[in-house]
Amino acid sequence: VTGLPGYAFELDSNFSPAEVYTIILSNSGVSDRYGNHPTDSIYRMTFSIADPESLGVLSGRISSNDSNLIVTLTGLQHQLEYSFADIDTGAFSWQLYPDKYLVRAFADHNGNGRWDRGRLLPLEFAEPAWSPPDTVRIRARFEHADQVLNFK
Repeated sequence: VTGLPGYAFELDSNFSPAEVYTIILSNSGVSDRYGNHPTDSIYRMTFSIADPESLGVLSGRISSNDSNLIVTLTGLQHQLEYSFADIDTGAFSWQLYPDKYLVRAFADHNGNGRWDRGRLLPLEFAEPAWSPPDTVRIRARFEHADQVLNFK
């Protein structure tokens, strides 16, 4: 789950799509590197798990001369963003909410998880990045199969 200010965690598979869950975090022991504490002492977030029947699937293979790819899909209507890291060339299958998605990818040569644009001094070239010209439309309960994401 992301979206929390400075928190990231992964849920196990024991959650049911039919339920609504609430996470309550105490910020009393949290501070930044300068010793500042969050303005709220408790952070509360309510969420639910997506029903697999409401999702679509994008599957296919990735063609690239680079390794350690990070692929990002950004929904145009719902503004959801999916990011898949440490992707090598080969087959993929991703469950996504229905939407039209912009696809972007870059080769994360230095492993920091971000696209680096390069620098003039000292000279450092930008990491290779790709963005196909078309969007990918995902529909609920359908598989958008045999896609070739060509990042060359």
